[in-house]
Amino acid sequence: LAIAVEGLISLKKAGIRPEVALEAINGSSGRSLATENRLPERVLTRSFDYGFAIGLMNKDVKIGMELVNQQFPDAVLLPQLTGLLDRAVQFVGPDSDYTCLVKYLESLSNTELCAGPV
Repeated sequence: LAIAVEGLISLKKAGIRPEVALEAINGSSGRSLATENRLPERVLTRSFDYGFAIGLMNKDVKIGMELVNQQFPDAVLLPQLTGLLDRAVQFVGPDSDYTCLVKYLESLSNTELCAGPV
């Protein structure tokens, strides 16, 4: 979700509407559950209501991080995601839907992802 959002924010800033970008992405091998469902149905609509708390996701990622620290201490992506989730939880609160991670990334870019004109 986070990587797709960073891409969509960049595309929107370049003048491409998020729903148009998602249509192109989802017509290719770049599609994912995030681009096919979460972004168009939960983010672009601004509902942010998938039903899974970001605090719980953060807890799960930290459990995974413990294993990664033991088995693959040179890992790059999961440590970055862990830090991102920590900051997002502080920004939106632990009971917010995990799709609210988008709100944190939007705040960093001063750009809101929503359907419609750029």
